[in-house]
Amino acid sequence: MSSRPLDWMKNNGQWSEGYADQVKSYFEKDVFSKIGKLPFAAVKASHIRPIIKSAVDRGAPTVAILIRQWCRQLFTYASGEGICDNDPTWLLRRSVKRPRVRHHPPLLWRYRGKRFPIS
Repeated sequence: MSSRPLDWMKNNGQWSEGYADQVKSYFEKDVFSKIGKLPFAAVKASHIRPIIKSAVDRGAPTVAILIRQWCRQLFTYASGEGICDNDPTWLLRRSVKRPRVRHHPPLLWRYRGKRFPIS
């Protein structure tokens, strides 16, 4: 994949420093270690699917969804730069079930505006 992913990350100037570090960290840990030496045109859905599945298997389905989304953005960038012609992540768009959101219950009226000790 050469240095193109780093170019893509640098071109996302709207990202905060913390978010950019998060993206880079997950890419280095999960993506580059598995498919980092492949050229863009050689990467297929069958290469990315195990990366996503390993994140789900370790109990991080939200991370798996993020990795898929970031890979999609990366391949969109690479297509725009003329590096590759396809986006293998398109075939994986429903490969991870989004976890159910669990909201905290609202505060009762009698507690609104009061300070609570942090425990």
